[in-house]
Amino acid sequence: MKLTHIITSLSLIASITSLGGCASIVDGGKTETVLIRSLPAGASIKIVNNRTGEVVFTGKSPTSVSLERSSGFFKGVSYTVHYSLEGYYDKQVSLNSTVNGWYFGNIIFGGLIGMLIVDPATGAMYSLPNDVIGNMSAKSESAMLEGTKEGDILIVSIDDIPEELRGSLVAIN
Repeated sequence: MKLTHIITSLSLIASITSLGGCASIVDGGKTETVLIRSLPAGASIKIVNNRTGEVVFTGKSPTSVSLERSSGFFKGVSYTVHYSLEGYYDKQVSLNSTVNGWYFGNIIFGGLIGMLIVDPATGAMYSLPNDVIGNMSAKSESAMLEGTKEGDILIVSIDDIPEELRGSLVAIN
């Protein structure tokens, strides 16, 4: 009699577990909160869904935004974050979803229903980065050099050099 109860209990637990998706259970559902920052702070931001072209958020940085993790069944989502601030060049940063590591927990816990239906349908099979930062370049060379002294070496990424200044760069070997 006790063996029957144990088998029934284990069967019930297995059935309940197989009805949910692992990523849906462990790591949330349709949306994820992303911290949007800029250097310098206070930039106007606009977030655009690349697939639909829809503006999904406008505001000022820093801010936290709740964004959808997917754009449909088995379809990740990508956004473009547009930054603008007076005295600085506009900046665009891509924000792309990736497959959530918990999605593969369905192999053990969620079963085929979780892997093929629940997590893809809810968007939980994808995740977004925790934060995105737009490092903006000053429009004037003097603003870029602000705070440096004669003889200082300023190390910056080539991406942070405005296009019109790149022609005056000198290679050092």
